Amino acid sequence: MDETLSLSVVVPTRNEAESVDALVSSLEPELAARAAEVIFVDDSDDETPDRVAECSLTAALTVRLLHRRPEERAGGLGGAVVEGLRQARGSWVCVMDADLQHPPATVARLLEAAEAKDLDLVVATRFRDGGSDGGLGALRRAVSRGSAAAARLLFPRRLRGVSDPMSGFFLVRRSAVELQRLRPNGFKILLELIVRSSFRAVGEVPYAFAERHAGESKASLREGARFLVQLVRLRKPEATGRLARFAVIGLSGLVVNEALLALLTERARLYYLAAAVISTQTAILWNFALTERWVYARRNCQFDLKGRLVAFCLVCTTAQLLTIPILYLLVDSVGAPYLVANLFAIAASTLVRFSIAERLIWKRPPSVT
Repeated sequence: MDETLSLSVVVPTRNEAESVDALVSSLEPELAARAAEVIFVDDSDDETPDRVAECSLTAALTVRLLHRRPEERAGGLGGAVVEGLRQARGSWVCVMDADLQHPPATVARLLEAAEAKDLDLVVATRFRDGGSDGGLGALRRAVSRGSAAAARLLFPRRLRGVSDPMSGFFLVRRSAVELQRLRPNGFKILLELIVRSSFRAVGEVPYAFAERHAGESKASLREGARFLVQLVRLRKPEATGRLARFAVIGLSGLVVNEALLALLTERARLYYLAAAVISTQTAILWNFALTERWVYARRNCQFDLKGRLVAFCLVCTTAQLLTIPILYLLVDSVGAPYLVANLFAIAASTLVRFSIAERLIWKRPPSVT
């Protein structure tokens, strides 16, 4: 291992052939005064590895390629970052995207802040003075800010002083990362690092999120769902299975609600608003019964059955009301398609209801000492 290197820049890539040359060319003058290397951890099925190999022959920087075969791509983009951290030779490791939305000029600023203040982690943030998330589309901006708010709600202590926990652009002291504890899942790795590592000091450097140079965003509904699961897994590792069962029950309740609404309206000729109230309350009772039976059947709870039922009904009704402003914000203010916005609102509502179920409704009684 070359101990003379001060910085390793880890760039996870997937089908980013058009961005490789531009990124390396932009990094060269910024890191000219540093003993640095650039590591592309590549999960591509296009010519990206060939472009990286060509750059390694001509660039002034040391350029390395770690190409992962399909069967080696566990953990998605987060897994690629962890592999880059494992292979890095620099004392400091900067993680950034290849598409130039993370400005190469900010890399040196991150390193300067880390060395000047003796920090273990420096996050490039869009949400401090001097920063901007203008390169994001309206929908991605809303989802990013909402996800960051959810993360801060679940990890208030760990994320104290971190304004942008969804950032994919950061610098970390390599010796401060506990690699064996990381369990990456999806395209957001910073939160995983913060929660599973014991950083002495954390700082931030503002930056302006730029327009994409080339390629396509890796963000998707699937990645959003993986992030929600990751939040729960990080907060309560043993609760992931319960969350999955809770979500399945929620979907079954939606089917019951729709079917009963159609039956009462079309067959019983009931006014649709009255039918909606009856079908919604029936679905809530259905969800409660299945949750009792399938999710918390063996748990000794602080509240009795009646108390749990009342609390569950109250929480479900309140959560349903909360989805309306979320839906309105995403559709009318952000311009998101209403079906996509509704899915996000339902996912957020499910996570809120599950968190309250775990912490309050089916809470275990206090242990007697």
